[in-house]
Amino acid sequence: MINCPNCGAPLDEHFFKCPYCGTLYYDLTVLDDSVPCYVRFRTGRGILTTIARPELKSINTTSDCCYAYDGRGNKIASIVCGHQSDIDVEFHTMVSPNGELWRLEIPDE
Repeated sequence: MINCPNCGAPLDEHFFKCPYCGTLYYDLTVLDDSVPCYVRFRTGRGILTTIARPELKSINTTSDCCYAYDGRGNKIASIVCGHQSDIDVEFHTMVSPNGELWRLEIPDE
């Protein structure tokens, strides 16, 4: 069992949102770049589905520093102010067993 990174509540692996605080999460540990998987995502009013092979391209982390100066303008300390990580995953689409490249569904409103 994993916990919500925001509130610490236990997360059910069948849901994509914390039932307590509403934080969205995506568990990508099940992705294996040698095994195709179905990918669904919302675009406008529609939902697109395709079968694809995932590929982790890169993970880049950057940090920003803030500096503290004394009364004479000499730098006396640096503090890490912010971090950001960019995860680049590509999904290479394939033709599904039923011959579809993409499926577009428009849910009833």
